[in-house]
Formats: sequence, C-alpha cells, structure tokens
Amino acid sequence: MLKLAPLPALFLVAACGGGGSTPAESIDPAVQPVRVDLTTAVPNQVGGPAPAGITVDPDTGEIYYLDARGGILRFDPIDQSFELVADARELYVVSPQSDFTDIAAMGNGDFAITAMNDGFLFDLDDRSIRQHFCYVPGWVIEDPRPLIQLTNSVAWDAVDRKLIAQPITMNTATNTNEQSELGTFPETGGEGQDWHPIPDAEFLAGATTVDGGTIWLGCEDSLYRYDLTVDSLAFDQSLARFEVTEIAGMAFRENELLVLDATTRQLVRIPRQLLTDASLLADDTVLAARTGSTVRTSDSRRREIARRQAARRQAAQQGR
Repeated sequence: MLKLAPLPALFLVAACGGGGSTPAESIDPAVQPVRVDLTTAVPNQVGGPAPAGITVDPDTGEIYYLDARGGILRFDPIDQSFELVADARELYVVSPQSDFTDIAAMGNGDFAITAMNDGFLFDLDDRSIRQHFCYVPGWVIEDPRPLIQLTNSVAWDAVDRKLIAQPITMNTATNTNEQSELGTFPETGGEGQDWHPIPDAEFLAGATTVDGGTIWLGCEDSLYRYDLTVDSLAFDQSLARFEVTEIAGMAFRENELLVLDATTRQLVRIPRQLLTDASLLADDTVLAARTGSTVRTSDSRRREIARRQAARRQAAQQGR
C-alpha cells in the first residue's frame, strides 16, 4: 500500500479476534456494506485523498480520519460528511521522517500518530504535537547496520491502557526486510513494554484495532487476529467479497467495521453481521512464532506483492 511517502534517502518495502463474527446462516441478505467515496467526500483535498488511518474515540464514539496530506477530519456517520479538525500543517511541524501512517484515538482529545521510526501524541484541545513513543526496539538502535522501522498501524487498547503497533525492520543497505514484530507501549509513552514476534518478515499490516479484547490486523485484503498469550497470528477472513483490496485503516464501531481501502480511496462500512464465522471461511494456516509456520500465499499473490514492493521502493527513492 502506498500510504507512506518517505523523505529522500529513505525507502519503503512492505508486504503484507474476538467479537463481531456471525454464523453465515443467520445473515440478513438485506444488510449490505456502505461505501463512501473519499475523493468526493473529503473537502478541498489537493491531489486527491491519501487515506492513512481511521479511529473511534473511546470516550465520545466520534470517528476520526487521518489523511496523510490533508490532516485529521471528523466523520459524521449520519450524513457521511467530513469536517477538518486539524490541518496537516499543524501535524508536520514535528518534521517526521515520513508521511504519517496511522492514527489511534486515546480519549480526552489525545491521538497517537505514527511515522517512520517514531510515534507522536497530538492534543486536539491545545493543538500541540510531540514525540511520545519509540517503536524502534533496543537491538535495532544498537545494531551497526543501517536499519529503519516502519509501522502502518497503531491502535489504542482502552481497557489495558496501552498502545499497540506492528512494525517491520528494514535494512537500507541490502534493501531487505529483517523481521516483523508486534509491540505494546505504555500510555505514558517511551519505549516498548513487550515485543511479540511474527515469523514472516514480510508481514506488515496496513491497520490494527482492538475489539472485545482481541487485536485485529488488516493486511492487503484480509483480517488477522493476534494472540499475545501464545504469540500467534491467525488468518480470520478476506474482505475481498466486499471489494476491499488494500486495507489502510480500520476500526470497530458499534455494529460495524470501518475500513479504509487505499486502492479505491473509499471508506467501507461493513455491518458486523456480515463478518461471518472465520471457521466457515479460513483456508490459510496460523502464523505461530513457536512453530514457525507461515500463511499460505499463492504464486500469483506473491508476484503481486513483489510488484508492489518494487513500486514502493521506486516511489520512495524519488522522495515526496
């Protein structure tokens, strides 16, 4: 997904439980997803929308959309309109190493926002932004090789009061991905509390969210669940049947899943009733760190991932 446009000399290479599922036989056929075209709905967006993340405020239930070029906008689910609440110029005063990649509402007007190598805290009330948490593991900092960290996903766990991100480590000298992990971070910021391995070094989620105590990750067109107790990543289901091709943001809200599709530049509102039981759909294996197994990926899928990686490298090397 081309949701990150690094500054010159940096580059991007990326590939790719809980509540909300319903048995297929109980689905109401009249229930259908709602699609919002960001190209026409997001006001005054020069160059078109650049969807980076979507989040639901845990206190108010309000929906916020992060556009990498436009800033933070509030989404009205009734009339499906967007209102700008923070211009991009207010965010980029911190000079991040890349465009912002995701957003997570933490309540009380606070938002976690990620970019390459860093996590920031934006306070909507006093219109300030500052460095808040570092998702670069200690071993990366100490490693003499030219390594960088990228996450396209951040989430706020309002129950356990912690941030969650899923970064990938990249070697800029060899243009290879070293490893993929999931990290948790304290509410107060700082370095990661815990790091959990993902055996597929190419796995980079485009979005993550927490619902019903389950950590959900969205990669390409599919949903995965991560279990911190056993360090496992399990395929749940594909959203391709809803014409979702490249998840760039997602969040659960009441009776629906909000999904940003980077390819179509749409916000897709999927009723929970349509998220069928994973046991009826899953044909992929579980990514379990303890067993080293991987997701089954077809040859055509691998070729498509390789094509996208090459396009990202070229775009990143050309700068913004």
